[in-house]
Amino acid sequence: MRAILVIAGVALAGCALQTPPTHTEVVEQALPQQTHIPPAWRANPHGGEVTNDWLKSFNDPALEAIVAEAIANNLDLRAAATKVAIAQQAVVVVGSQMLPHVGAVLGARTTRDEDHDSNVNSTVGYAGVAWEADVWGRLRAQRAAAEAGYEATALDYAYARQSLVATTAKLWYLAIETRQIVALSEQAVRVYSDLLALVQIRRSAGKDSDLDVVDVRAKLETAQSAVEHARASFGEARRALETLLGRYPAAEPFSRAPAPTGAMPIYEYSCRGCGRDFEELVLRRSDESEVRCPRCKGARVEKRMSRPAAARGTGEGASAGPAPACGPVG
Repeated sequence: MRAILVIAGVALAGCALQTPPTHTEVVEQALPQQTHIPPAWRANPHGGEVTNDWLKSFNDPALEAIVAEAIANNLDLRAAATKVAIAQQAVVVVGSQMLPHVGAVLGARTTRDEDHDSNVNSTVGYAGVAWEADVWGRLRAQRAAAEAGYEATALDYAYARQSLVATTAKLWYLAIETRQIVALSEQAVRVYSDLLALVQIRRSAGKDSDLDVVDVRAKLETAQSAVEHARASFGEARRALETLLGRYPAAEPFSRAPAPTGAMPIYEYSCRGCGRDFEELVLRRSDESEVRCPRCKGARVEKRMSRPAAARGTGEGASAGPAPACGPVG
């Protein structure tokens, strides 16, 4: 029996938890020895200030016109401006209680006595001056509270104004971006439609297989789905902007946004594995590493000196060299 108790005691002692390390020990073990941690974190006191004319740094007259319309017509900003006016008048009303009150009353009255067939005339007039001595500072405290309330309301209005301008600018460029995405998505649909017609012709000539036709048709349907998604995003951005401008639901066309320029970034590639030549839509340079051969799904592909995508049709986007990438938004 003693042997069993000894074994159980040894087992329990072996299962005892160690004391957890302190915060200092954890930091010393996790960071290199040369790491210096300051005793307190402090932000840069000379940065972060926002100037009142920051909107002009965009150099966008259309944006300035949109912001001016938002400031003039936004209902929330109008309500904030009304609150500022109310707080300002409250300061005047509370402050007037500390001034002397001068009043005067003048009046006249005529009473007709039917029994004696006579009139009784009477006049009244008096003037009074009243002034409350603010011995305990009650009126001064009320005036100080009203002034503090007015300053707080004015700061709330300034914040609402800056927030409205920032939100309007953000939605403006978001609407421009989504509109350009819509145009690019529609252009992608046209490109894949032309490519599908070309692949079907090549399939009739025995150059491509049914798998190639199905693959291009799937890409065309994906592009068509992307168009609807882009149109929905553009509609949401436009409605949000119209709400800030105070003209929702006007359903007005978003005519001030600049139209996108540039041709579609479509390039030709050659697969080193199976020798297949194909075209791929590459929106960003970083996407080139993701290009795969549609036949063998291999990654050993090589970009070729391609004819521009617009060469298959006529239009303003046609050029004599490879299709350039889209320009910056805004």
